[in-house]
Amino acid sequence: MAIFIRILLLLLPVVLVLLWVRWRIKKNSEEGLSDKDAKQLRIGLISVIIGLVVAGIGLRFTDDSGDVDKVYVPAYMENGKLVPGGFLPADHPEAIKHLERTKKKKDDTGDTSEG
Repeated sequence: MAIFIRILLLLLPVVLVLLWVRWRIKKNSEEGLSDKDAKQLRIGLISVIIGLVVAGIGLRFTDDSGDVDKVYVPAYMENGKLVPGGFLPADHPEAIKHLERTKKKKDDTGDTSEG
């Protein structure tokens, strides 16, 4: 679902530009822009804007990147082997080790900043 929304977010601005180009061509042509054409272009523009808003909101709520109960543990070397990182639950043993290492580094350097 999230990939569909991302593709939609990429395509809707293209549709918006095409509508604008069509409007400019019609406006500059000899016959001018009829009321029917103007109404169709307004409806198209409003549809694209609503589509962008809905797709953006949908992406916000379908993307799982903002889980607050997880801790990011970066990749690190242990016994000469690379241990891959990632988001882990806060009570996971690797997350707890990472938080302890980070706290120890801050204590060793005298860093009192939060974060």
